[in-house]
Amino acid sequence: MKGFIFELFHLFLDFCLHLPISCFRKLMASIFLNKCGNGTQFCRHVHLISPHRITIGRNSFVNRSVVLDGRMGILIGDNTDIGEYTAVWSLEHDTQSNSHSCMGGQTIIGSNCWIAPHCIILPNVKIGDNVVVATGSVVTKDIPDNVVVAGVPAKIIKPRNITEKYQLKYKIYL
Repeated sequence: MKGFIFELFHLFLDFCLHLPISCFRKLMASIFLNKCGNGTQFCRHVHLISPHRITIGRNSFVNRSVVLDGRMGILIGDNTDIGEYTAVWSLEHDTQSNSHSCMGGQTIIGSNCWIAPHCIILPNVKIGDNVVVATGSVVTKDIPDNVVVAGVPAKIIKPRNITEKYQLKYKIYL
């Protein structure tokens, strides 16, 4: 019975996050997430796993078809843009286990980051502040502040020299 209720909850949440009414999606996220900062926007088709363990800061933007797996916890800072079709994981299968047991840890994305489309961020990774993750990258280990990373696995390709603070001001109309 517990599994049925869990699946029913996720079905309801997925339905709500597919609706073309941005203020309703924001309301549902603010109700079910651990914390959702002011000005944060959600596009349609966002998939949240264990939303009560996901914290998102102010003025962040979660694009369409993003997966946020909060089973072990996700913390996303202020003014962070997560590109479409990106997956942020906090739990994965242990490749050394014959029984496919799970392993993971809290995944942290800093403030003023841009995670470009089609990226994968694996569990127990910390991405620093002011980081750009290039399209299609797979982040497998911690990334320091103020860099641009790219590749599979993601590697630092250059520093990012940002001296002024900025604020994302995306507006979603549907």
